[in-house]
Amino acid sequence: MSRASSNARASRLAFPGLVLICLVLAFAPVRLMGWAGWTGSIVVAAISPIAHPVTEFSIWLSPSKGGRTLADDQRNRLQDEIERYKLRALQAQLEIERLHDLVEQLAGARQFNPTEPIRPITAAVMGDASDASSTSILRVRAGALQGVRQGAVATDGSVQLLGRVQRVLPLYSEVRPITARASTPIQGAVLLDAEATRTLDCILEAQGDGTLRGHVEDAGDDAGASPLEIGQRVCLKDPDWPPSAQMLVIGTLVKIEPARDHPLRKVITVRPGSDLRGAAEVVLRIPVGRGAGESQANAGVQP
Repeated sequence: MSRASSNARASRLAFPGLVLICLVLAFAPVRLMGWAGWTGSIVVAAISPIAHPVTEFSIWLSPSKGGRTLADDQRNRLQDEIERYKLRALQAQLEIERLHDLVEQLAGARQFNPTEPIRPITAAVMGDASDASSTSILRVRAGALQGVRQGAVATDGSVQLLGRVQRVLPLYSEVRPITARASTPIQGAVLLDAEATRTLDCILEAQGDGTLRGHVEDAGDDAGASPLEIGQRVCLKDPDWPPSAQMLVIGTLVKIEPARDHPLRKVITVRPGSDLRGAAEVVLRIPVGRGAGESQANAGVQP
């Protein structure tokens, strides 16, 4: 009877004793607990063989929450593919913007001369002509077989005037830019407002450095102030050029100087939107339909 009572007393004291021991060990210094490390290693050794199968089983049950870890090479391939699609998307966006700008340019060029139908031919620049006396002539990959005729107008893009066709062969042509030193002077009009209701006529000569320079009549307004401003657009207004070329852009005003020989004149410097001497391709504007032959005959080729 006494043995049963002692066992009952020991069982009642076991749980409080364990709690007391755990509290003492919890607040004991770490340096005194090194002996307990072997128990942790035993527990890890016991449960490790089971942990991996359990993890795999849990991944198989819910792959959307975890999934298997991709190999490095497979992950790199997917990342490269993502970057390629991003690049294609950016390139497509740039192409859309370029086409949008081209539509606007073509619409603007059409407004300049809506009654003169033309057939544009885009031709790549092959290089300088072999003629040493005309180092600024561009040889383009379009000739008589494509319908090009001498005197045809060439543009850089849709509205930037580039020059005239000087020589035509079956497979290629030679174009002299308006900024070439050997080109003849051209007549232009400075647009004083966006609607081109007020203009000033000018005659421009190529300087050989990519710009054109010439005199413009400038009597000023009623208050005596000059209407000329840096950045104003200058367009072609020359009867020696075909109708399809009229009001194509020569360039923008970059410099205004007083004329030494005349108080009512100014000397202006005009720069095209790009260096025409280094154009990579040109657009040849070929008149079509009625009057095309007359336009070519009256075009007048620069010597």
